Amino acid sequence: MEKFLNAVKTAIKINMKKILTRQVELCDQEVIWKWWNDPVTRKMMKLQDNVPWEEHIKWFQNILESETKTLFISLTKEDKLGVVRFDLKEKDVYEVSINLNPTYRGKSYGKKILLSSMEVFFKLKTQPLKLFARFKKINIASQNTFLNNNFILSSHLTKSALDAFDEENENYCEFQKG
Repeated sequence: MEKFLNAVKTAIKINMKKILTRQVELCDQEVIWKWWNDPVTRKMMKLQDNVPWEEHIKWFQNILESETKTLFISLTKEDKLGVVRFDLKEKDVYEVSINLNPTYRGKSYGKKILLSSMEVFFKLKTQPLKLFARFKKINIASQNTFLNNNFILSSHLTKSALDAFDEENENYCEFQKG
């Protein structure tokens, strides 16, 4: 019961604070690496092995320099809440993925972080965009996060989503502008 009350207090505390979303910076590298290696995160990934630090450094540097990938982090003054990545797959088509700080899972932050990141992303891009997401069917939290942000489940995969799509174990959804 005490653990539950502490979780509620934390959720209330965060809900009262403003969430800021910005592109990642070098100072975010270590915390994102820790989140990527969280056991629940790894379970929801296609490749479930932990990511070695050296490999993460290379990946993160690539993200910072990339013109086809954009990684946002959402935070309050006190804590980093999670990341949302937009990967250009073909002209004006982006795959969206999300990963939360394990401390904030199950507290409705996924929806807020995704919405905030999409708002920032749309301000950076002027042309019409198509967004889609893929996630494991067992990942109900991700499904709910996307569906609560105007994504709809679809069986009509965009050409770029067909690569390595595991129809038996994955769901696919597309953003529908409201």
